[in-house]
Parts: sequence; structure tokens; C-alpha cells
Amino acid sequence: MKVPYFYQYKDYIRESVFPFIEARKVTVDAGFSCPNIDGGKGHGGCIFCNNEAFSPVSNKFARDSITQQLADQIPFLKKRYRAKNFIAYFQPHTNTYAPIELLKEAYHEAINHPQVVGLAIGTRPDCISKEVVTLLCEIVTKVPVSLEIGLQTINDETLKQVNRCHTLGDFEVSMHLLKGSQLEIGIHLMLGLPGEDHTHWMSSIRKVTEYPFHTLKITPLYVAKDTVLTQRYYKGEYQPLTEEQYIHGVVDMLEHVPKHIGIQRITGSAPRNILIAPMWCRDQARITQLIAAEFEKRGSYQGIKCFKVSRTKGGRVSLGNCKF
Repeated sequence: MKVPYFYQYKDYIRESVFPFIEARKVTVDAGFSCPNIDGGKGHGGCIFCNNEAFSPVSNKFARDSITQQLADQIPFLKKRYRAKNFIAYFQPHTNTYAPIELLKEAYHEAINHPQVVGLAIGTRPDCISKEVVTLLCEIVTKVPVSLEIGLQTINDETLKQVNRCHTLGDFEVSMHLLKGSQLEIGIHLMLGLPGEDHTHWMSSIRKVTEYPFHTLKITPLYVAKDTVLTQRYYKGEYQPLTEEQYIHGVVDMLEHVPKHIGIQRITGSAPRNILIAPMWCRDQARITQLIAAEFEKRGSYQGIKCFKVSRTKGGRVSLGNCKF
């Protein structure tokens, strides 16, 4: 379905990253951990963390080399999608959280595959160091590199409640380190975190749009089995968002996102054997259609409310399109 109301990631990739070829992501598991799992900052991970819910290959191929993982998956993706070129997506856990030499080895192993034309690296704001940025800036001279930063919210109290073990300050430092690089920067926000409402979501989107970035993911918080959130859900201590709350929240946020930002994701779910609630997020295609319908109902689109207000010396108000 053609959705003209927001800038779809596939169009962004085609127009801004790979204008002459089609490229699809192929997920790899490098076997890395997270600082709030291994004791670096905490234990147990985020209260919603079940990597099998987020990544199709989490723990499935972790013992295989990256080369073997690519060899196992690419033939299937070629057949299903007729794809010829791939972006190696380091997705499970935190993929800049390892000694720099180990990171270098993993990234180079991926880009050495003849059909890999780019890298996508999922990470956290507190795991982006000068050394990591230097390494990625070296790799980006060879292939495009997308760095996907899981911020989730700008609210430090919420981040503490869900055991993220990072802060808004960490995000601000990482964005300073990345300023001026040729890396593609992606930001991930989550709706439905405990204690948050529409006001928090809008504060988050307004804050992140103060920084230069290229793509955005917005997903609902869902309850996946074998997590701390599951226990709270069954005790009645957590209530997931309704479908209507989520759809209205996403549209409200995207209205404040500049039109040149590629939207990687506007929904999310877990495999049926892992998802506990809310059940409405199972049908992601339907949620996308409902979001498009809400845009149409409003006569709206991505970026319609994205403007900067400034006052001249004479006191006049000047409106200008958002530009980084």
C-alpha cells in the first residue's frame, strides 16, 4: 500500500543511500551483551527485554560466525524478495558494547561478504565512544553505515524505572560525538512506557528533533513472556496502550518530524509464541493502515507542524521550516 503521509524508509534508502540498487537488511547476532545485563551498569536488562521478541536471530545463530550467518540467511532472502544486495544488521543486544578490536573484526567480517553493501548497528546512547565513532567513520568510507540509537524516551525517571541504565545526558553526549560524521543516525522511541502519557511522548519527539538525525523508529511497548514486565502485567501493575492511544500518539509525533527523516518503523510486535499483550499489535499491516487513515482524516502529513518560531528585533514572529 502506498502511504504518502510519511516518508517510508524504503523510499529513503532508495533516494538517499542506495539510489541505484535495492538493498534489504539481513540480521546477524555478533554475540555481544549489554551493560545493564552483564553488570557493567546493572543486571537483568530492561524490564521489557526479551531479545527473541525483538530480533528473529537472537541466540539462534550466536555460535555461528557472521560469515556463516550471512551464508545461511541470504539465499532465503534472495528467493523470497529477489534481493541481490544486503545491509548487515547487527541487532540483538548492544552492538557497540565490546572491545574496539572485537568490534572492528565483526564489522569488517560483515562488509567483506560480497553481497553486503552496508551496515546497520543497533546500540544504546551510553555505548558510543570516541573510539567507536572513529572506527565507524573509517568503515563509512567503504560502505554506508547506519547507527540506530535506542533512546526510548528523554525522561530520566522513566529510563530508571525500566532499568535502561542510561540517561538523556548520555544521548546528548553521543549526539555531540557523532556531529559532523557521515554516519546515518537513527533514533528509536517507544510509546507506552510505565508512567508515561501523551505529554511525555511529545516532549521526547520535540527534544530529539533538536539534533541532526536521518531515520526514526516508533514502536509500542508490548509485554513479552519471560520479562519483568510480564510479572507486573499479571499483577495489574502495568496496562498496555490501547490501539487508539497508540495511533493518535504516532500521528501526533510524526506531525512534528521533519519531512526528510526516513521513518523506519511505526509499529512493532513479537512472535505469537512470545507476545502476551496487547494483541492489537500483532497485525502490523493493519496498524500502519489505521495510522495512514488518521493522517487522511486530519488532512495531515509528516512534518506539518514542524517549524521553528523566532522573533526579530522588531518583535515580529518568523516561521521557518525545520532544518538541521
